[in-house]
Amino acid sequence: MLLQNDCHFIMTTSKPTRILIADDNLTMRMLLRGMLLSDPGIDIEIVGEVVDGISAFEKAVELRPDLK
Repeated sequence: MLLQNDCHFIMTTSKPTRILIADDNLTMRMLLRGMLLSDPGIDIEIVGEVVDGISAFEKAVELRPDLK
């Protein structure tokens, strides 16, 4: 993103939103992953996928995603 500051332009960068996908259905995880990654306007990083609540909790603690 370019910002104007006193007639000078500076480049700013933002980190992608880190996401952990949790669903017991492989098809749903694949669909969600595909939808999220297909939109170039969304700056995300999928940091992991899990199949149950216990795994989701453990991975969330380990990976520290922005969205769980």
